Amino acid sequence: MSVPGPIFPPRKNRWSKKENPRVSCRKYRAVSIYFADNTKLIIRSIPLNKLPATPFAVIHPFFSNKDRENINSKILAIKQLKRKKTFNEQIRHILNENHFEKNTRLNTKIKVLQHICSIMQKDGYVDNDFFPSVIERENMSSTAFEAAAIPHAIKMEAKKTGMFVLLAHAGIVWEKTTVKLVVLLTISKDDRKLFREVFDNLSTILTEHSHVAHLCAAKNYAEFVQILFNLEHA
Repeated sequence: MSVPGPIFPPRKNRWSKKENPRVSCRKYRAVSIYFADNTKLIIRSIPLNKLPATPFAVIHPFFSNKDRENINSKILAIKQLKRKKTFNEQIRHILNENHFEKNTRLNTKIKVLQHICSIMQKDGYVDNDFFPSVIERENMSSTAFEAAAIPHAIKMEAKKTGMFVLLAHAGIVWEKTTVKLVVLLTISKDDRKLFREVFDNLSTILTEHSHVAHLCAAKNYAEFVQILFNLEHA
């Protein structure tokens, strides 16, 4: 049975094209919002006898502002959970244990970038033009903020998308600041969207000095990744 109209007034740009919901009546008089081909949220106007695994919202038969706020809150939580899951998958895809290092002997930006770029070149992620491009990007404006830096090339022309993490408890002189965590990104031309998503999430996490301190306390790769995921979920 089709619904004669939306259960609440549509708001422009409420959802992106990928998340444009379709509303329909389903069995047991439940109204479901669909994202792609999976049900993400069940909306009902009658009490639930059994709690479903899928997130749900029970609304009043006469839709109110409180109902609207409840649904909006549920949708926001679903989108945040999806974003966090995507971030976790992206990090596991581009970072591996061979590209995680704790270093106490390198103490300047140039030495650190030379060291990391040479490893990424040796492992087939970039060519010999990558290091000069990273330096060119640094000369435009520093990629460091607080106690962390996320260096990357100007153009996204890496052979493979990857990530290198270097922890330096003694600190690295990086322009006018001292950096203790360096996260270098190599991005291929096919992964530009991934760069924006990963960079935005990382920069949000690393702008907090306490978050950088937690990450720098990691004893190994596995612990670093777990701390990173926990911070992203915070």
